[in-house]
Amino acid sequence: MPLMKPAFLADYRNARRVRPPIAFTRNSLQSYAGPLGVLAQVAANEPAITFDAATLACLGTPNEQQSTNVLLRSNAFSTSPWDTLVLGTGTAPTLTPNAGVAPDGTATAWRLQCNIGAGTTTGDQSRIFQDVSGLASPHDLTPSIWIKSNTGVNQSVYFRNVTGVGGSTVTATPEWRRVWIPNAAVATTTESIQIGCRGTHSQGSIDVLIWEAQMELGLMPTSNVHTDGSTVTRAATSQIISGSEFTSRYNPNAMTVVAKFVVPYAWPTINGRGLMWFNSGTNARGIALVAAVENGVLSAVQRDDSGAQITASLPIPAAGTVCTALMSFTPAATNFALNGASAAASGSRGVMTIDRLHVHESRASGSNLGPLNCALLKAAWYPYAASQAECAAMSLSE
Repeated sequence: MPLMKPAFLADYRNARRVRPPIAFTRNSLQSYAGPLGVLAQVAANEPAITFDAATLACLGTPNEQQSTNVLLRSNAFSTSPWDTLVLGTGTAPTLTPNAGVAPDGTATAWRLQCNIGAGTTTGDQSRIFQDVSGLASPHDLTPSIWIKSNTGVNQSVYFRNVTGVGGSTVTATPEWRRVWIPNAAVATTTESIQIGCRGTHSQGSIDVLIWEAQMELGLMPTSNVHTDGSTVTRAATSQIISGSEFTSRYNPNAMTVVAKFVVPYAWPTINGRGLMWFNSGTNARGIALVAAVENGVLSAVQRDDSGAQITASLPIPAAGTVCTALMSFTPAATNFALNGASAAASGSRGVMTIDRLHVHESRASGSNLGPLNCALLKAAWYPYAASQAECAAMSLSE
């Protein structure tokens, strides 16, 4: 690509902040992994800069859709509506508050001890649980919890929701980790999160630390949402450039877009999750990096006001992979590169109404394009259409 100044550059990883011309909003608290490897919170409408908890590498700004934790008292496991269940050879679970240092550095982790003795059948159980009612049916659902072995060795733990097929086994390691189970199209209005011992699904006894349980609609976990006596919603992240700040930078006939990001937990299971979305704010037309998950691809898409589109796609990398995507556009072609691989497409694009860039935002009114939950390290665009080869090279160097 010729040496030129980008029309827009947001280097979140190095600048470690969100600044003009981006208008940032998120009308709620947000939790994130801080620079010292522990979880922290930022106030409403204050951007977060997140870090890898293991390596402490900066991962830029976390961008998430709106999500509600439908569990109550997310970290008060001995208080109603939390309850215990003992069946067969199981004995009553023991819960000890403030028994260890939690992922946020506070002494708020709970110790959970469960035992089913010599029992080996699914009818032998010792666990804690919380029921949730009033959900729409069917629904997608993801329960999650932080867990750590309290014995210094790995432990096999029973963890599931009430409609989980056959239950699930998770591993508690000597380090904190967050575990979750996505469940699709669950046809019930009542759910339950359950953790402990159960024959055939876990070892006979466990001694673990647990912290901050969450149950949210959708098929992936999002950042921690703490609750007490009522459900709590974390608002969606919105980063927009509009007005003269946008029109003075935008070239409708040729541009190259850069997005460097990582999907931390899991890629979405719904098509049409977007990032770096140029549009008019009222429809799904425009230019965007879009995850078409049913087909297992990430696409550079430009779609005109009539619905005609030019799309170039590449396979989705594994979750946790740092992705560098380069997308170049003219009215007749799309070039796309992702971590060195490249693709190209041509076609006939008509009129496209564009007056803003959603660096990241939840779905707009009347749109079927929702947000791609990710940590964004860098976003930029240039008033020039790079070739396929240039995009491929830059996706390895940006």
